[in-house]
Amino acid sequence: HFGSRVRCHFGASRAQAARFWLKSCVGCGVVVRSHLPTSAMALLRTIHITSIAGNPIAQVTDIDVCSTTGWEVVCQVAQALGFPSTSLSLVTQSAAVVDNNLPLQDSIGQDGCDDPIFLTCVLEPPRAVGVKCEKWRSHTSKGGMFLARKILRLAGNKPCLRICREPDLAVRDPVEQLIMDSFAPRLKELIQVAVRAAYQPATAAAFSTPAEDCVFKDEALGACIDLSLCRLWTSMVVPTINTLGEGLASDRCYAGLDIPTPAVAGAVLWRLLDGWRGAAHDAAGGAVVAGPVLEVLFAAANPDLQELGVMGQLVAELEQVATQIGCAAIAIAAVPHQGKRFWAKHGYVVHVPLVEIAGQGDGVDPSDSSVVQTTLGEPQSALGEFLKAKMLLFTDTPLVAKVLRTS
Repeated sequence: HFGSRVRCHFGASRAQAARFWLKSCVGCGVVVRSHLPTSAMALLRTIHITSIAGNPIAQVTDIDVCSTTGWEVVCQVAQALGFPSTSLSLVTQSAAVVDNNLPLQDSIGQDGCDDPIFLTCVLEPPRAVGVKCEKWRSHTSKGGMFLARKILRLAGNKPCLRICREPDLAVRDPVEQLIMDSFAPRLKELIQVAVRAAYQPATAAAFSTPAEDCVFKDEALGACIDLSLCRLWTSMVVPTINTLGEGLASDRCYAGLDIPTPAVAGAVLWRLLDGWRGAAHDAAGGAVVAGPVLEVLFAAANPDLQELGVMGQLVAELEQVATQIGCAAIAIAAVPHQGKRFWAKHGYVVHVPLVEIAGQGDGVDPSDSSVVQTTLGEPQSALGEFLKAKMLLFTDTPLVAKVLRTS
């Protein structure tokens, strides 16, 4: 009856009158309950996503605002935007931030009566996914040292390592385990997604529409990280452990070694970053030509085979290939301690340093200056600004890079 009055007086449609009535009831504190079956209570809406400037950037259709969470909408928006490296948050017309954990209706309130619904997408700077390495990486054991020397003797003047540029299903499990064991446990899922993506067949569709299982979704960061372009190179021992002699397994020198068969000496996960437009001679950090940047996501070597020069050979071949395909630079978030020393020795310089922050983090007293953590500081070059905006970031690793072409 009230709806009819509204329509008669304002010339409104039935739907508009119903929305006006519902908003009026909400404003008066009236609780309205539907007696329809649950299946009939779905509120399917079209959601228009705009930028802060009001420009349309995406549209999501057939969203049930009663059951769809804010995070699920964020994921769909990220996919529509091509999975940007930034974090995303959604804001309602009443300036309320959409809660990722709650159904959309709980965040948008009476705006849920409208169709379409308008939300503003706020692009935030990319956030670090946490620490990359929680402990010192293992050094070569005494048995590993003997094993490496035996491999070198058997190889003679021939190369003792073979780099495989195509993923080999026969060594997928040991390679994945090697990478996961080399980095922080909380990165396990991210590494698994990256390895899964590397084993996906390269197709034209994969470059335009990444598969769902090749995207790492981190609700805490509000980010969806597209790993569909990851590539995996492995370093294998030549000859393999099987050919090292009949008495190897029973030799006490090699007791306790964790050497899979065939022997995986190392692995590197990498991808190409596009969008680098170059820097002039007078820019901070000097001249760097435009072109893609090769990002090393994870590089791991079997600690018992490090004396074979595993990482040095992998990095040298990566740099050679990166130069051949026109990359401007190669970059990595260098792990603490010996990792940073290794990359510095190979000509990599810090473009985004670490800075110390006291009394930060969960369960830490802000007044306790004895607790020191690190985070990424301000970029020291134009290339550093690009890397901080595009790379996978960690709280304990500076961003180092080696410029491959200056002209």
